[in-house]
Amino acid sequence: MANLGILGLVFPLPFSSYPIDINPFIKISSLLFALSIFVFIYNMMKTFTSPPSKESFPNPFGQGDKAADKMATQFTGASIIYLVIGCPLGVLFLLRPDLIPYLRPVHAHINLIGFVSIMIFGVSYHMFPRFAAKSLYSVRMGSIQFWLANTGLIGMILSWWLLETGGAVQRASLLTFAAIEAVAAVLYIYNCWKTLNSAGKSFIRFH
Repeated sequence: MANLGILGLVFPLPFSSYPIDINPFIKISSLLFALSIFVFIYNMMKTFTSPPSKESFPNPFGQGDKAADKMATQFTGASIIYLVIGCPLGVLFLLRPDLIPYLRPVHAHINLIGFVSIMIFGVSYHMFPRFAAKSLYSVRMGSIQFWLANTGLIGMILSWWLLETGGAVQRASLLTFAAIEAVAAVLYIYNCWKTLNSAGKSFIRFH
């Protein structure tokens, strides 16, 4: 479903006058792709909210850092919420193409930072301790990064959405929240680098 939607979106675009005029084939393909995303969201939400299984499922990547895993779940859960917001906004563009020039930055940041980047943060914090066979360098740093990343993103979204376009207040607000987002990215890079390259408590026992 997702692949059919993407193919139907991509191939007609060079021959269309998007975003001035969106032909019906692109609209149908967009709705098909959106439907596949909603199926994905439903699947993930049921996974996160269902009670834990009584059976123990071994992780194929080995033992990990339980505290980091819990934090990673917060990141991945937040990313799904951003996808819930970003997907309907993309569908709205089909109905109201005139909104695209104004809300394009909002839509792009919700999807690329809110869904993609924050999902990558969460998956990294789950996987990197397993790759390195030791605990995450700092779970506290990761938690601080979580709040900074979300604060920076939400601040930028509201700045684009609510403040006068191109005004001094909007520029100052965007600069402030972009700086917060940048700090979050630096914390992530440092935390992952230290996890992968520094000595730490190993999960591996040598006999």
